[in-house]
Amino acid sequence: MNAQASFSGRLGLAGNFLTGCFAAGFLIAFWATPDMTVGHLLFAIGMTAYILIGIRYEERDLKENLGDAYTVYSQNVGMIIPGLGKSKP
Repeated sequence: MNAQASFSGRLGLAGNFLTGCFAAGFLIAFWATPDMTVGHLLFAIGMTAYILIGIRYEERDLKENLGDAYTVYSQNVGMIIPGLGKSKP
């Protein structure tokens, strides 16, 4: 079984398209508002920065702990937006 199949099978449907499923969901929640106030805008910007910084650390740790299998998986699956940053075959 290849690395892509082994990770996707354990992560479910969203894991086939995104490595940061929870991050993507939180970003949608922070930015999807009918009334964007100045306070909410500052909150959304701050939390987006926090998540993007956190993703860098999480990806580094996963690559260190899981090795080449995770590296191959992360190269073939978008991080936050499906298809964005994917390796081209």
